[in-house]
Amino acid sequence: MTRRAMATIAVGFHQKVFELTRKKMEKYARKIEAELIVVEETDHEVPHFAKFDLIARLADEGWDKALFVDADVHIRGHSPNIFDYYKVAAFSEVPHPRPEWLHKSIDWIRDTLVPDWPADRYFNTGVLVFDRQSLEMLARYVRDATPMPGQFFEQDQLNVLMAEAGFPQERLEQRWNQFCGPRWLTNVKAAESYFLHGNGLGHAKDKLEPMAKLIARYP
Repeated sequence: MTRRAMATIAVGFHQKVFELTRKKMEKYARKIEAELIVVEETDHEVPHFAKFDLIARLADEGWDKALFVDADVHIRGHSPNIFDYYKVAAFSEVPHPRPEWLHKSIDWIRDTLVPDWPADRYFNTGVLVFDRQSLEMLARYVRDATPMPGQFFEQDQLNVLMAEAGFPQERLEQRWNQFCGPRWLTNVKAAESYFLHGNGLGHAKDKLEPMAKLIARYP
C-alpha cells in the first residue's frame, strides 16, 4: 500500500493562519488518503527553516508520496487528488507581477551561494510534491545545510538545494499554487484554482482578515 503524507508548518503566527485553513487541509488529507503532519514547534530562530527538518523527517519516515503546503494555503473543496497529476517532484515557478522582487532573490543567490545562478530559474516552495526518491535525494542536502535566510526566508536557499539534488522537476500548474495578492488573482484564475496561496494578502495579523474573506468567497 502506498504511504502518503501531507504536511504543513504552523509555528508562531502561522498557527493563527492555520486555524483558518486547518479544516480544509484535514478534509483534503482524508480525500487523498494521506496522514496529515503538522509541525508546531521548531528550534530555528527563523521558523521557516523548520521546512528543512520536515523534509528530512519525511524521508526518514519512508513516505512513498508527500505533499507539503504552507499554512496559508486554502485547499478548495473541489480539488482533485494532486498525486494523480504529479508522479515525481513538482514545484511552482513563480509568476510574479513585480519582477524586481525576484531579482532580489536571484541577486542574493548569486552573491551568497551560486555566482552563475540563471535569472529565469526560481520556484515558490509553498506547495511541494515528492515521491520517495526525490524526497530522499533532497533530504541529503537539507540535512547538511546551514540555514541562510534570503530575501524570502528559506525559499532562496531551498531553490539551490533542489537544483543541487538534481532530481527531476515538474512545474506545477498555477491552479495548484495560485497566489492571491490583488495583482495575481482574478475571478477567472480563482474559478480555475485548486489551492489558493495567501501570498500577497499581507503580513502577520494583517493577513488574517483577508484570508478569512478569501476562504469564504472561494469554498
